[in-house]
Amino acid sequence: FNIQELSVELCGLTTEDPIMSVAAVKAHILMKLLPDENQTKAFVALHDLVCDDLRLGSTDRTFRRMIGRASNNHTNAASRAKIAPNDSEVFLLNYTKNGIDDSREIEVKIGSSVVIVLPDVITEILNFINVAPIQVAATSSFRRKPVLSEITKSESLHVVVKDDGPEEFETCFESTKSDSAVSVKKTKYLVESSNMRLVLVDLGSMDSSGPFISTKSSSALTETIVLQGKMKANFEMTSNTASNDTVEKDYKIDAERVEIYTAKGASLQHPVSILEPAKFSIFYYQKIGEVHLTDLKFVTLTPIDLTISMQN
Repeated sequence: FNIQELSVELCGLTTEDPIMSVAAVKAHILMKLLPDENQTKAFVALHDLVCDDLRLGSTDRTFRRMIGRASNNHTNAASRAKIAPNDSEVFLLNYTKNGIDDSREIEVKIGSSVVIVLPDVITEILNFINVAPIQVAATSSFRRKPVLSEITKSESLHVVVKDDGPEEFETCFESTKSDSAVSVKKTKYLVESSNMRLVLVDLGSMDSSGPFISTKSSSALTETIVLQGKMKANFEMTSNTASNDTVEKDYKIDAERVEIYTAKGASLQHPVSILEPAKFSIFYYQKIGEVHLTDLKFVTLTPIDLTISMQN
């Protein structure tokens, strides 16, 4: 499937009261069924994902685009020419499912993008999707003896005969668990991102309404806190095939050039550093069974220089 643009718009009571719009630009979807290899593969490529604030009361705001591609004014034409075609996509997904052992491999790549957090927009979105809880009728539970069809593969059924006398004997059925190995399946996630930017907007320096009333003049530049950096994460989970319960987790996150700074305006002028660019790794391992094991490690590969002021 090739989709040039697919857009969804959220509105209030009427279509004349828009809240936000989400548009997927130049989407490519490919799915393969490989019966010879007993595999199912899927590929999704998205050139751009755009999310805009369409509320009538925010027409004069500095920030109206909540999700979009990150622009880097410091990148020259020579470096842009070296960018691979796949790096120009904002989202890539590769999915593989093996039918033999039911294992899955999911690879996600995120290009350079920016996410702007506007609390009042998020509040209106939550109100839009808020639905009344479903009333579930209370049911009485009771225990019963399992029938023959409910005995799992890890259990065996045999007959026990008890001789009570020369002319009397008693029979009963008994189920015992076998010592066969437990069948497991593995799911692997690989998430890799280019330089991503998360912008937290100070609504106190913006002209807003409702609970976020501005106390400053609209001519002042909007204050923001920016978190940006690169990330590569590997998540591997092992689950019991019969019960679908997770028995083992192994996570690894590598972060590079992670920094936090304050800036002003849409072009992020006058940056003041809070956290200097840092490189670190996080390891998490958990094994669930008769003996629970949890291991968490945080390793810094560069010095951590953090500056906090009363203004921050």
